[in-house]
Formats: sequence, C-alpha cells, structure tokens
Amino acid sequence: MNKKEFIDDMMEKIKEIPTSDILSTRITLVQKGMNHHALCPFHHDKHMGSFSANDHKGIWKCFSCDIGGDGIKFIAEMDEINYLEAGFKVALMFNVITDEQYDTYFNHKRYSKDDVKKIEERYIVKEKKELKKIAPVEVLDAVFRLFIESSRLMARKKSGKMLLPEDETMLKDVRGLTDKRIDEGLYFTFPNRWVLKDFTARINKAFPKKGMDILKDVPGFFYDTKEERYTFPKAKGIGIGIKNEYGQVIGIQIRLHEGGRYKWFSSSFTIAREDLTHGTSSGSPIDVVYPEVVTNRNIIITEGRFKAEQIAKEVGSITISVQGITTWRKVVQLIKRLPQAVEKMCEYQGDKPFTIHTIMTAFDADIKYNINVYQQLKDMTDTIEQELGYPTYYLYWDAELGKGIDDLILNGHKDKIHRYDKEQWDKKYDKLIERLDAMFGKAKQAPDEDVEYYFDIYFKEVAFLKKGELSQFHYHRLHPKKTNEEEAI
Repeated sequence: MNKKEFIDDMMEKIKEIPTSDILSTRITLVQKGMNHHALCPFHHDKHMGSFSANDHKGIWKCFSCDIGGDGIKFIAEMDEINYLEAGFKVALMFNVITDEQYDTYFNHKRYSKDDVKKIEERYIVKEKKELKKIAPVEVLDAVFRLFIESSRLMARKKSGKMLLPEDETMLKDVRGLTDKRIDEGLYFTFPNRWVLKDFTARINKAFPKKGMDILKDVPGFFYDTKEERYTFPKAKGIGIGIKNEYGQVIGIQIRLHEGGRYKWFSSSFTIAREDLTHGTSSGSPIDVVYPEVVTNRNIIITEGRFKAEQIAKEVGSITISVQGITTWRKVVQLIKRLPQAVEKMCEYQGDKPFTIHTIMTAFDADIKYNINVYQQLKDMTDTIEQELGYPTYYLYWDAELGKGIDDLILNGHKDKIHRYDKEQWDKKYDKLIERLDAMFGKAKQAPDEDVEYYFDIYFKEVAFLKKGELSQFHYHRLHPKKTNEEEAI
C-alpha cells in the first residue's frame, strides 16, 4: 500500500470516531441534546455556550471566535501542529493504526508543505468549504448599515431613542461612551424579527435587481425554506458594527445580555439544518477604531471593541481590535495596509505620509496563565517584527487593578499600565513553560493557579521600560550596526 492509499484509509476510519471523543482528549464537554458544549480553549471563554461540537456532522465550532473544523483540525489547533501530523496523532491515539504503521508511513516518510496542504484540502470538513464564501465588502457594508438603521428605528419606536434604556445605560454609564461614539461606533439594540418588514423595504430599494437575494452570502442571514423567506438568528443584546480600516462595516458582533458573552452575527450553523440554506460564517473580521485625531504613530492591538474605544480616546492611537487571537494572520495583513488607509480616514498630527512607529499589544491580564493565548500572541508579534520590521511591545499591569485595559483607564489607573521589552518577556515565558513542561508533562495541562504562581516567580524581576527606553530590537532598528567597511574607516 502506497502512502496515499494508506492515508485515505486512515482518514476514513478517523471519521468514524465521534468528534466529541476526539475533543474530550483535550477539553471537558457537556452534552445537551445532539450537541456537546465546552469552554472554548482558543479565546478567553468564561461562559458555556459558544463552543459546540456535533457528532452527526463531525464538526466543532466556536461561535464567538468563529473557528472550527473536524476532530483532526481541533488537535492540530490545540497542539500547534499541521493537519497531517494531527491525523496520525489521532489515529495512533484511537488505535486506528499501529506504532509500526506510524513509523512506516509518518516518521519514515517525507511530506512537503504542499503535500500537507493538499491533504488538508482533500479531507477538511464540508463546513469549511461551504461556508467560505462571503459577499464583497461593498455589499457587506451596505447590508449591515441598512440592518443597523432598521434596528435603530425599531428601538426609537419603543423608547424614543436609538437604543433601548438598558443598552444605553450599559454603553454610557458602564462603558463610558458618548452619544457621538455610540452613533459613530454603530452600536444598536439587536432587534427581534419584527425588524424584517422595514429592513426588507430598505433592501429592495437599495438592491432593486436582486432584492433579498443579496443576503445569500452575507453572514448572519439565511433562507428558511419552511417560512420561504430570508431571516436571521435570534439574540438579545447589543449589536456592534465591526469596521475595517476604511470604515466599511464588515461584520456584526453581539454582546449578549445574558452573561455578558460575545458572539458573531453568523449563519454558519445552517450547515447542520436541511431546512435552512445560504448560511455563511462571519469570517472573524478585524475591527479598527480611529481616535478623533491620531496623535501618535503607535498602533495598539487589543481584545474587543470596548477596550479599543478607551485606548483610542485616551492615548490617540489607532487601535486594532481582535475577537480571538487565532485570527492574528489577518492582523498582520491589516497592518501592511493601514498606513495608506490612515491618510483617507482621519486627521493626524505630524508629517505626511503617515508611518507606523511601533506596535503594542494590550491583552487581558489573565494572559499570564493563559498559555494558549500567549503563544498565539508571541507568534503574531514575532511575525510583525520579522516580516514587517516594526518593533513590538507588550503592555501589562497588575491583574488586581483590573482584567482589561479599559478597566484601568475607566478607574483612573492609566499610569499603572506598563510597557515591556518583548524579547525579555518571551525569554522568561519560555523558561516558565519549560518548568511547567517538566512538572506536568505539558505546560498547557497545568492548572491555572499553578501557572499563575510560577509566572509571578519568574516575572518578579522583569522590569518595565521607562519613558523613552527602547527594546533591543527597536534600538538596533533605529541604529543599525555599522558595516565592516565603515568600522575599518
């Protein structure tokens, strides 16, 4: 049997293994009906419900950070290995193959990156392929804005304002947003389906040729064959219009009333329903928040719109908001495009053209015991420095002052947010992981309290940078070493 035939046979047998069984080797699942639920291991998930696995369809998905796949893809993401390696790992784990076959067809065979890519494309679940297509940005922007307008109109009819009272209180009193920021940030009370009457009229007027069929590839909308109409999933919460670097609305996120959880406005769930068609994934878009005036050339990357709002307001930095650090490749591509977009989008102090000075990251303080998030963060910042050449810094603070950077800003502790040399931080974290690997077999299996305990020990002597101090990477970028010829002179 050649390696292709062997892999075909192995993959078919793996697909007979319940997805929940594979996932259970890494996380704790709770069964509810036909689905299994868990806390998502790929973002700071604190409430059950976003992450779901379906054995019948052979897929898993997180509806908050919008990543998913089959059981093999889950192991690949968790163990940070490629799809083929994960397939062999699962096969060995569930006795689909023997140790001898593992050595023969994996350890003693060479697979190029192209080989692995082709294998993944051949076996990756139907969900990944069918939900890949998303409407053009121009269509997304037009449709989402019409949906937000209809939703705000619905709220005005109920309360006289563009938000219902409880949502206005949360945004103004808790999050500290002004009416202007609420309007420009495209916040709205997520509507019930009574909004469809007004929304349908707006769509038909804006797209007279296609009408409601324009929603076919727009995340969040789907066609119900029983009701014979386009509709959207129910939710109670605050909608947030997610905007790209040109201010176009490319997605909607919902801050749910119950539990304060976040989820994407997505219709990818339709893959599991025969009576629903035309659903598509949100695509996990990256959000860009501009301050009224850009006062510096530092770009800050954080988690979530509310944190980004406070950062942009307080420090005058363009802020990139991610909803799940696993989307960091999109962040790198966005940073490449950003300088050109800035000149069209906002005012900024300084000489033209706009250039980026540094990149700073401001992730929640519990990153100290969330090894998965830290390693994704490190991969992202490594790539930014190596491929784009921008110096990167980590922003961090005492967790007792607040979990998120917005907590510190709103509570008057902005001066307690410190900047750290990425290279020094990474070296300490590598030693921390080595210690945990030795103690628990794998650092990721260590309890949070143990990770936090050893983090405090290892980072006790790591000093933050004072104003004007540069990291070694930053210093050498500004002062490149002289060539041998220059030194000889």
